[in-house]
Amino acid sequence: MNQLDSLMKELIDFNQSFRATIALNTQDQSSAEYVLMFGTLRIDTGRISGKSTWIANHANDDKALVIVSEAMIYRPLFETAALKCTLDDVWEGRCNSWSYDRIYVDCASYLLPTREDEHRLIEALVTHDQQMVVLVG
Repeated sequence: MNQLDSLMKELIDFNQSFRATIALNTQDQSSAEYVLMFGTLRIDTGRISGKSTWIANHANDDKALVIVSEAMIYRPLFETAALKCTLDDVWEGRCNSWSYDRIYVDCASYLLPTREDEHRLIEALVTHDQQMVVLVG
């Protein structure tokens, strides 16, 4: 778990540093387009490697939104997540008014099997270009 923690932290830190150093004219694109191109991380370390536990341990403040499957939302693992919802909640607009800087999607390849699904999620949730989307699993 320590290796996964280090890896995830380094990838997120790298992305934040990278975004801070690039000079882009973002006036020509929406916040969602910018986050899709520069602020979305896709991470998969294989089955039962601790990804869900990592999300639960790092998305426990009011600046992180966790998107999980219907089967996982009420599990004790995610009870400390202040902001959590299912994909159906997103599509129906039930969590779109919350304020958050990071969006974690657990089991992303299952919940969002196509790039079009990822784009739809980002379009639905991203409100400013400093947000980050972390698609895990």
